[in-house]
Amino acid sequence: MAVIPFVIEQPAEGIEIPTGVRIVKWTLDTGDTGTPYVCPHYADKCVQVTGTFAATTVTIEGSNEIIATPTLWNTLHDPSDNALAFAAAGIEQIVENPMQVRPSAAAGTASGLVVRMVVNSVARR
Repeated sequence: MAVIPFVIEQPAEGIEIPTGVRIVKWTLDTGDTGTPYVCPHYADKCVQVTGTFAATTVTIEGSNEIIATPTLWNTLHDPSDNALAFAAAGIEQIVENPMQVRPSAAAGTASGLVVRMVVNSVARR
């Protein structure tokens, strides 16, 4: 049960990421939470979770607290108002735009859990 820092993932050679787009990545074990990523300026967010799931759920949480270590976290939702709680690999859009976002992996026996969140500050047309 650790707090895992995020990394801003860099593209592979030959791949260009558009201006205003970032890929935020956390690699979790069961019981871990990710360091919150402050991202209200990125209103467009999409999260993908991969790995081997075994009695584990990865929940995507948000907080509007503006402190270094928020204590108030709520589960975020997809466009169909389903909670972003992954019990298997998947990818979903995030509807809410909180101040901070983090993943949280429940205790279990999963391995190689990777959470990638693509954030985009460029308005859609």
